Amino acid sequence: MPSSRVITSVTFEKLLARLAPDRERAAEEYETLRRRLTKYFELKGLRSPDSAADETLDRIALKIEAGEDVRDFTHYAYGVARWIFFERIRAEERERRTYDNLAQLRNGSESPSVAAYFETLEICLDELVEEDRELLRVYYADAARVDCAWQRIELAKTKGLTLNSLRLRVFRLRQVLEKCLRGES
Repeated sequence: MPSSRVITSVTFEKLLARLAPDRERAAEEYETLRRRLTKYFELKGLRSPDSAADETLDRIALKIEAGEDVRDFTHYAYGVARWIFFERIRAEERERRTYDNLAQLRNGSESPSVAAYFETLEICLDELVEEDRELLRVYYADAARVDCAWQRIELAKTKGLTLNSLRLRVFRLRQVLEKCLRGES
């Protein structure tokens, strides 16, 4: 499970120092390993291999900072990458099942009031701009996960927002949807 700690410059420097004594050489080693990890995740078919590679290196940096004795760095990195791969595959499977369940609900196996609710919700979502719809989908995709806070921190970073700004934006979008669902828009 990802740590909720953010990588600091000190933590990153410790990672670089572990890769090579010379800072320039360490940076080259870091980039080489990052490219290899990205390729590993691409070959495994993950949706965002760059993000998975970054998460792998962040976790290793946190382990090194915590005092973990990493002898064979490359071997250790691929071990961490393997765990991240399995975590992400499980998350993608949960997301797929959630969408399948919603599709079943929409296809008539629910009561008329639930069907009407989903139809109205879909109309209201269509009124949002694509970026806002995608933000809500990603924000709530892993809400049942224990480590969804970590995913939301990553989402905030990718959107160039603080976590609180992201929460506020989602809260406001929910208010817009609720208003639409009540027929007030």
